[in-house]
Amino acid sequence: MRACRKARCSACCCSETEVQPWLAPFANLSVAAVNAPSTCVVSGSDRSRSSALEQKLVAAEVPARRLHTSHAFHSAMMDPILDRFRAVVKRVKLSAPKLAVLSNLTGDWATARQATDPEYWVSHLRQPVRFSENAAKLLETKGRLLLEVGPGRTLGSLVTQHPSRKPEHTVLASLPPSEERSADRPAVPVHDRGPVVARGASRSNGARSTAGERRRRVSLPTYPFDHEQYVVDLAPKAQDLAQISPKKIPDISKWFHYPS
Repeated sequence: MRACRKARCSACCCSETEVQPWLAPFANLSVAAVNAPSTCVVSGSDRSRSSALEQKLVAAEVPARRLHTSHAFHSAMMDPILDRFRAVVKRVKLSAPKLAVLSNLTGDWATARQATDPEYWVSHLRQPVRFSENAAKLLETKGRLLLEVGPGRTLGSLVTQHPSRKPEHTVLASLPPSEERSADRPAVPVHDRGPVVARGASRSNGARSTAGERRRRVSLPTYPFDHEQYVVDLAPKAQDLAQISPKKIPDISKWFHYPS
């Protein structure tokens, strides 16, 4: 199944409610994602209309920028494949989640009934992603540790800037952005493992190395770091000054030296 690629997505710094009046003249544009209370993504099928909306937002001093995406997901451009997608999902055995899962469709915790309903997944493909509401739901718990799984820090940055975040909430990344990885530094999910364990998360002893990689244990110093202070008296005494006073050496042969 393929959706049309002739699409454009733009991110704008305004809420979902604030952006709706801007979308009224553009029938083929819709809100695709709500990433933060004041940030959302608009997508649609007509490149010129998306550009026109972007120009209007910029003219009104509303920050907006175009996103580089392959398809306009969660928009009307998904409509041609919804029936085929529904037929595929109906052939899959759907089970209720064993772990608590937040729904991008509702912004709340997913129920067993939703997870086992093909229509839920069809709507999931078509309706906006409510990441901001998901983040708010997670941040209701005090002291929660949030780990972004995958390369980059995009989601973590959105959570960090969320108005519901408190200082006791810890946001970490599992992998560096793709532009920070190289052939000699393979991407393995240990980027922030130390801080995660230090904040009380359980530690797994599973395999952590990549193919062909060799590791060895390194011994740490056996002495303690006691943070003892050793104060140096920098004020020179009179007798010390007399000893270091420069004196002329009569023998010129002793004026110079060379390394040996």
